[in-house]
Amino acid sequence: MNIFSRSLFLLVVAVGMLSPDLAVAQKTVVDAHLANGGLFRLKNRGSGRYITENKTDHGLTGVTQQTVKPGALSQIWILKKNDGSYSLRNAYTGRYIPAENGKPMKTTLGASKLYIKYSAANNGTTTSYVTISWDAKYEGEKCLNENNGTRYILGWKANSPSVNDKFSDWVLEPAKDVTDDEIKAQITQQNHFTKPTENAYVHIVSAAYGNVITESPGNNSLFCIAPDAGDFSQVWKLEKISDSQWALKNALTGRYIQKQNGKRSSGYKTTTAKQSYTFSEGTDPYVIQYSIEDAGGVGLHDASSQDHLLVGWDISAEASQWGLKTVTVDEAALKAKQDELAVYSVLTPINIIKIRTTLRHYFEDEACTRLKPEFQNMSDDQLRAKMSEEPTDPADPVKIAIPLFIQDMAVKVKNESWGHREKEFRIHNYDVFTAGGYSDGGYRDIIGTNFCFGVQTGPTGISVKRGDVLTIYVGATPKYGASIGVMLTSDFAVNGEVTPLQKGFNVYTAARDGFIFINYHLKNKLKKVADYPAIPIHIEGGRVNGYFDITRGHTNADWLDMEKTLFKDKVIHMQSKYTHYLFHLDRVKKRMGQSYLNKYPTMYADMRANRVDADGVPKGIQGVLQRWDSIVAIQYDLMNVKLYQDRFKGMLSASSNASGNPHASSFGTYYPDAGGIVDYYDITIGRDTDEGGNLWMLAHEIGHIHQRYINMAGCTEISNNFYSQVTAWKQGSHVGRGGPLSVAMNHFHKGNNWHEYDLWIRTRFYFQLWLYFHEMGHKPTFYQELFERLRREPMTASTQEHAPGSGKTDFLRFAKHCCDVAKMDLSEFFQFYGMFQPTKNYTVGDYTNTYFSTTQKDIDEAIAYMQKYPKGPEGLLFIDERIRKVPATYPGAPAGAMRWATTRDVHPAQASKVGDVGMYLDYRNDIEVAPYTCTVSATGKVTIQKDGKGAVGFKVYDTNRKLVYVSNTWTFNLPESIRKAGYYICVAYGNGKQQSIYNATNVASIGETVVEPADQFAVIYDLSGRRTHNPKHGVYIVNGKLQVR
Repeated sequence: MNIFSRSLFLLVVAVGMLSPDLAVAQKTVVDAHLANGGLFRLKNRGSGRYITENKTDHGLTGVTQQTVKPGALSQIWILKKNDGSYSLRNAYTGRYIPAENGKPMKTTLGASKLYIKYSAANNGTTTSYVTISWDAKYEGEKCLNENNGTRYILGWKANSPSVNDKFSDWVLEPAKDVTDDEIKAQITQQNHFTKPTENAYVHIVSAAYGNVITESPGNNSLFCIAPDAGDFSQVWKLEKISDSQWALKNALTGRYIQKQNGKRSSGYKTTTAKQSYTFSEGTDPYVIQYSIEDAGGVGLHDASSQDHLLVGWDISAEASQWGLKTVTVDEAALKAKQDELAVYSVLTPINIIKIRTTLRHYFEDEACTRLKPEFQNMSDDQLRAKMSEEPTDPADPVKIAIPLFIQDMAVKVKNESWGHREKEFRIHNYDVFTAGGYSDGGYRDIIGTNFCFGVQTGPTGISVKRGDVLTIYVGATPKYGASIGVMLTSDFAVNGEVTPLQKGFNVYTAARDGFIFINYHLKNKLKKVADYPAIPIHIEGGRVNGYFDITRGHTNADWLDMEKTLFKDKVIHMQSKYTHYLFHLDRVKKRMGQSYLNKYPTMYADMRANRVDADGVPKGIQGVLQRWDSIVAIQYDLMNVKLYQDRFKGMLSASSNASGNPHASSFGTYYPDAGGIVDYYDITIGRDTDEGGNLWMLAHEIGHIHQRYINMAGCTEISNNFYSQVTAWKQGSHVGRGGPLSVAMNHFHKGNNWHEYDLWIRTRFYFQLWLYFHEMGHKPTFYQELFERLRREPMTASTQEHAPGSGKTDFLRFAKHCCDVAKMDLSEFFQFYGMFQPTKNYTVGDYTNTYFSTTQKDIDEAIAYMQKYPKGPEGLLFIDERIRKVPATYPGAPAGAMRWATTRDVHPAQASKVGDVGMYLDYRNDIEVAPYTCTVSATGKVTIQKDGKGAVGFKVYDTNRKLVYVSNTWTFNLPESIRKAGYYICVAYGNGKQQSIYNATNVASIGETVVEPADQFAVIYDLSGRRTHNPKHGVYIVNGKLQVR
């Protein structure tokens, strides 16, 4: 080795290029960091900058390294490991990196679950980059990334060799230039947490979420919400019992948090008696915080799983740690709030009963909408004086003097002195709905949904602030065990706690800011919806914000009026026949003011001009809700829900506050924005090659709810697309979506099994059945009857790898049901889609894996079952709506307009892509047909002469009558293996028949008996000379020649 080579070798070894131990050291170091946590700077691989929290607005950006303290602490992060996830807290503010995107992302008071792994873009194990995500699977745009242009920290894709984005990779640089005491002093300066002090007023702040303990003055329950300056129900006075024992007294109500003696998961309330709790300082080295113990290691806990109720739980849990933040109290303001609260102090349980009874003396109805004539004819002063009288005789129908705020209601009713549209929303007849939610009484099973129905069935138009007292007057007791209650939902929540209501006078105190619903629900599946009359309900208190409801008869004009006069909440509630909507008002209004594609009028312009579309649907927001209803109606029609609609009336929620992609879940569907989904032209017409656009997406997500009974294993993102296919087709601007039939043919020719066919081809499988049976009218109730059979005998699949199931209870059961409904042998269609390929210990990936071992015996039994029916349409597998161009049918489509492509590279009439034959319009029993001829070259090129009529596809069989090759083009090439074995070429006609047009079996005795000519070409006589149209097995004279059948 020369001197230069030896020196180079030593240099290489020194930097670790040839050292196996050093090669794995970087990953070892990363693993140690993640196992132990600690203090780190987060350095971006792409920019070399560090994640830094802005001390003013808490935004996160990439900044070059800072060294001067305390500002340098804004770049240092406290990494803490928690049961499979992590949190990252800023050393300057004590705030956390959130689990949500933003531009830029901003830190939050509460900790979020983050996931950190060794980056897939590392160079083996020699580099130390990590991926930081708030998605456990590191999927989607949910990984920390620095935008190199803006330097914002935001959500993006995880780096990998395929993504190749270094700005999604981070280095954990240990921060050794700061001490725990420095961080604690700085965070304490920021969060103002302190030690408990005698008679101090404090906010009790959740260390996990940044919420503060809050009392609901109406029912004295306790929960944890964001701090609100001036809200005295969040302020607590510390009363010292001993050095570690303290009582917690609410500043507004004067009540104490009541002990539960160590009971877990149960919600705390307040009481008038002083109760003591043990304060123990926490173990967090950076924050002054305490556990507040009730008994037996159980104490106050901010329960995120229970909508942040204050419950009992282990004091060691992070959400059982609390900070004490001193609050300055304006005693005069506190007294004023206490006086306001005292107005309602009369509403004790016994007095509520007395008021309920007494109001019956004054009003004709329980809903208090009509005074009796003798009181209606009084002056206001006379009525108030009468209602203020105390009872003097126990037999008197008056049991109590009516409080002033209820007298105000009576005077308003008497004089009809309602504000603008106030009566419309304060008094309404509420219809019954079938129960939604997790305890829906079994309606999910009847209808066949994956998720529970919504519970936001009776919107009121009344918004409340936390602590508002509502008086609710209910006109009747529900019949047959139905329930009626008041529900409050906050912001974009689709569910809330329901408080039962009684006939007559009720009192309800809002525990949070939100929107009020009346839930009138039935669970008795033996009763019909019509058995339950509407119940009038009158609501006083809160603020009339209104909402838009086309089932109440609201029109575009009503929207324009309410937008101007009522709508103040950031969430706009809307309702149609099947859906309750919770959308961002500002985003809806923004969309209504935009021109779709800069081509169509704005929705506002249409609404102000009262424009109506060609199909009678008003353009604008009213039409948007009607179009949404049509999506659900199409799905209900296919599902045959009409059989149950006398006993079923469900509602789905739709929220525009989802993070990430649109999705379906319990109660309804969720969307990241209210953009195109509320654009009239987007969901009515769309545009060319938009892959179905927002209309497709809406039907897809709603379809997730309704796919249960047609969902074969592995088809969660497939069977719901069937609804999108039908919806988009009925919309009238597009053809169906998915690859050309040639893709399915390739799968078939390779011998793939059903689960190996790609997603879009399996999507078209469902749609092909619909095109033939429904669109072409061969059995317009096909899917309705199929759903009924699947309700009675649903598909099942095994999720146990050690005990795989069989396709006979899944896809083969679906196929058999199809044959039962059609009363046809459709086995060749299912053969084409790979359902007759045996598998052993086969894993089908989906949201949940399923496992199959499908034997040849299972398959043979299924085929035999199907073949008990007459042969189905011979060309079913070829049916396609894209072979020729089709006129568009969307409302107002101009003459000559044609349906657009939905899939970008598959255009109607593009023969090189979609094929030459198989147009769905040709699948008619009366189509004109004539025989074809063909030639086959020595190399296997098949050329079908265009000398016949009515072809929809071409099929090749082997000598055992097994389908081995298919084509929908005039020319195709037969593989050598098929040519050597012998084969037949048949033409399938649109009338359901087929005819052999080429025989290369090399078995002369079989002749033309493998595949019978179509009856319309064959003149058939039996040996007695009688013409027959349905020959049985035997010898016949066919077109003048003897033939065995």
